Amino acid sequence: MSTRELTRRAAVASLVGSVLAGSAAKATSQATEPAGLRFRSVEVDTSPLIGQSGEVTARWAREALQAQLAQTFAARMARADSRAATLHVRIDSVVLGAGGVGREGDAIDSMTGVATIAGGREASIPLRATSVYSPAADDEEDWERTNQRRIAALAQAFAGWLAREPGL
Repeated sequence: MSTRELTRRAAVASLVGSVLAGSAAKATSQATEPAGLRFRSVEVDTSPLIGQSGEVTARWAREALQAQLAQTFAARMARADSRAATLHVRIDSVVLGAGGVGREGDAIDSMTGVATIAGGREASIPLRATSVYSPAADDEEDWERTNQRRIAALAQAFAGWLAREPGL
């Protein structure tokens, strides 16, 4: 075997080795970095609900959704990154369906709104989330707490759908 062939083989082996090392490094960095956009902040606006459902419902929705979005997007938060986007969510409507007691009395609750991404790539994503409420016998005694739980379930569904949006 000539020196020239040995050098060529060494160069090819070196090239293959560096490609494999680069692929492994990229796979490692992708495993540690969350997929999707990075967010500097998450804002929730429930002011449209005040006229529709009242201040208490608007507050419950804002608090529940703020907490759920913080949990859902925790790995993608980059508060110090000035290039990161801002996620703004506006809730336009919350409807707590009427239901009776028992399986036939289940109610469908819904939350509609729009998520807007500002900074870098702009996007507006209309969303509607639903959840099923199965009344319990003692729910009528503490309707306020029951409604707050129903809104929390809607916030969880809403954040879950938002996280699944393509390109987000």
